[in-house]
Amino acid sequence: MNNKVSIIVPVYNSEKYLERCIDSLVNQNYQNIEIILVNDGSTDNSENIIKKYSKIDNRIKIITQQNQGPNIARKKGVELSSGNYLMFVDSDDYIHKDTVNILMNYVSDYDVVYFGLTYKSFKTSSKVKELNQTEIRNILLSSKKFNSLCTGFYKKELFENINNFDIQIKYAEDYLINLEVLSKVNKLLLLESKLYYYQSNDNSTTKSNDLNLIKKNFEEFIFVHNKLYDYLIKWQMNNETTKQKLSFYILDATRIYIYTMLRKLNKNDFLSVVNIYLENDFYNKVRNNFNINYIKNKNPIYRIKNSRTIKNLYYKKYKNIWKLKKWLIIKDKIIK
Repeated sequence: MNNKVSIIVPVYNSEKYLERCIDSLVNQNYQNIEIILVNDGSTDNSENIIKKYSKIDNRIKIITQQNQGPNIARKKGVELSSGNYLMFVDSDDYIHKDTVNILMNYVSDYDVVYFGLTYKSFKTSSKVKELNQTEIRNILLSSKKFNSLCTGFYKKELFENINNFDIQIKYAEDYLINLEVLSKVNKLLLLESKLYYYQSNDNSTTKSNDLNLIKKNFEEFIFVHNKLYDYLIKWQMNNETTKQKLSFYILDATRIYIYTMLRKLNKNDFLSVVNIYLENDFYNKVRNNFNINYIKNKNPIYRIKNSRTIKNLYYKKYKNIWKLKKWLIIKDKIIK
């Protein structure tokens, strides 16, 4: 067991789940680990819980900072880490006692091992898939498969000189880091095994019905997706096929985001969020880049031209149409 694993946990007001999380880490069957708990300005009992565990397990390191968000917390954890490999666990989640052991069986030949999460049952599988750099970048530009740091097992060296750590956002911040980290990777292994227990948290920012927070999240959501065009050019993948995949991915992800808003907000607040989409220069660029002929099955398509169209949908309570993944493409005048 020469290879040391650093497990980094940003902690913010998570007293309800924190002991379960830390217990799952200290009880790993793979013993050569360090657990770095970054207290991100918690105002509840989280700090006392952390201190209690640090007294009984010398593998635990504590960092305390003013609230700066999970990105900065993880960055400090990486800087303090001494392991060969890195894992990230959110403080309201936890992992199975064999998670690190299982992952260590694969790491020698790969820069990253990516695995599944579960809401209920730990599951191992012999099914694996190897991805090369081009395949990894294509996935980053066309899907949400790599939108979480918590389901990756990384060589530490990949986190050297990561600029996106310094961007203080709280929505899709994992995806932003993975854009930099995974773009360095030559070989990645995908495991079908579900090794990470995810706790759906009703108090998370993504489930809030606070209009100001929703708008802030949407601005960060747009910021992250705007970055994808930079990587499209940086990776010299600005061909028509990849551009269409990227444009469709952004439009479809936005459709899902707006649908979730429809379920939370009253009519006027919902329309104010939709107008961010309709009036934003970034989405004008995405719509201009997108060719409807890229989608093979394109009927019926609900053409969202302006807020009046949205208003009519809201009044008629057509909420279910927002659930249709491929039948609703948000695009002004998508067909002339």
